[in-house]
Order: sequence, then C-alpha cells, then structure tokens
Amino acid sequence: RAMSRDDHRWQSKRPESSLEKSHESLAHFANTAMKPVLAEILTLAGVAIRNVVCRWKYHLNQYRLQGHEPHMPAHFADVPRHLDHSLLHALNNEAQTLGLSKIFNFVTPIQPDNGEEFLATYYLSQEVRNKNGSIDKKTKLCRCDDCRPFVPFLVEGEENAKRTQAIQ
Repeated sequence: RAMSRDDHRWQSKRPESSLEKSHESLAHFANTAMKPVLAEILTLAGVAIRNVVCRWKYHLNQYRLQGHEPHMPAHFADVPRHLDHSLLHALNNEAQTLGLSKIFNFVTPIQPDNGEEFLATYYLSQEVRNKNGSIDKKTKLCRCDDCRPFVPFLVEGEENAKRTQAIQ
C-alpha cells in the first residue's frame, strides 16, 4: 500500500549526520581484497574528489546568494570544472612567473603535510598505542606524552590521584 504523508512509522528517529553520510561513499572506493596501499590511495583520492565537489557546490551557492547566475547549463551546475586543484595551482604559479595574471580564480591548493595519519597507517599506529597501554581503559583517550597536553582533565585527574596517594 502507498504510504500516506501522516504515516511516520518509517521515518528515522535518529537521522544520520552529514559526516556519517559521507562514510557511505567511502565503501565504494576500495575493497577488502586490495593491498592496504592501493586501498588507501583509492579511498583518499575518492575523499579528495568528494571534497572538491562539496567546495564547488558551496562556491556556487555563495555566487547565487550574491545575486549572480552561473553561466553554464543547469545539468553541469553540480559538476566541478576541474578536479585537480594542485595542477590549477601549478598553472597559476607558472603564469605568474611569466608575468601573466592568474588563469584560474577558484583554486584550493593542498596544504603542507601536518603529519596526520589516515586509514591503515592510523590503524597500525593505534594498534601499537593499544599494546603499549597508553590508552586509558575508562575514557578510551590516549595518555601518551604527545596527546597529554590536549586532554587537560586527564592530567588534572592524575595529579589529584598522586596527591591522594601522597596523603595516604
């Protein structure tokens, strides 16, 4: 039977967040039979492309909010003009070294590596942290020297515990 508008039995009582929704697409970039390196490359490339598409849609929405209409067919509005912004950034730099103005206006180049680990690399380092015992069993937070400054209540809790032990 057709569902009426007032029938709310099938509506989710806990709608998923945008972050959870983005994880759905991650499942389609790599599969379990691949080597970890290839799976990481495909997954990170897929996430990067998804981010470019999201930034493009945001850019177009901002352009429309300013009262402009994009000069393109409507069916191409959600498709970014370019996926490789590193190449666009390199071409802009090359044009500027030749004394020309920038060729591409909407470019978001890759930021320098900040050392953050992803996917299999993160998983393997997390396994090492778990074996070292640096993960607090109660809070599931890392207590290593690198993470300790970012978790102030852990430091305060340990200091209180030391004070309590010293008094006893």
